[in-house]
Amino acid sequence: MSNKILVIFLTVLAMGAVTGAWWQVRAAKRVSQVFGSLQVRESLNAAEGVTARRLHRREGRPHGSVKLDDYTQDDSIPVELSQARVIKSLLQDPSSYDWQTGSSKSCVLNYGVLLSFQTPQRTVRVALCLDCLFLGVYDGTNDNVAPVGSAEFDPARKKFVDLAKSIFPKDAAIQAIR
Repeated sequence: MSNKILVIFLTVLAMGAVTGAWWQVRAAKRVSQVFGSLQVRESLNAAEGVTARRLHRREGRPHGSVKLDDYTQDDSIPVELSQARVIKSLLQDPSSYDWQTGSSKSCVLNYGVLLSFQTPQRTVRVALCLDCLFLGVYDGTNDNVAPVGSAEFDPARKKFVDLAKSIFPKDAAIQAIR
């Protein structure tokens, strides 16, 4: 009788391990989809220099545009190392994203913050809409292209807003976000 219980216990344990590994692989794939490719994700993770700048929709340009050329860009400011670590962690954490398919929002995309992650070989940029809780990932510095990846970051809203407020302490529009 005890051998039977041991076999059942080991079978359940093995099934749990396989299921756990499957969920980890699935989560990693989803986060990689946010970045468009593993190389973009690895470049973001390896970046030592991180800057931030405010974005503002250009007058006369389409509302809801994903092209960065449709926004004016303020001067970039360096992001503190501790903040950069938190941002990288949030961006790569599967729980930061809303994975529900078919969700629709009544928000018109309006990027307000652009984060740039620089390595000697590549620049990865992440544009944030703090209204729609949507981000777009851009590989390189061409402002006239669509993002290589994107996601909704509803679960991490408070953390992203708090980071934006700490990076832009004198920006009235950022500080007014509740």
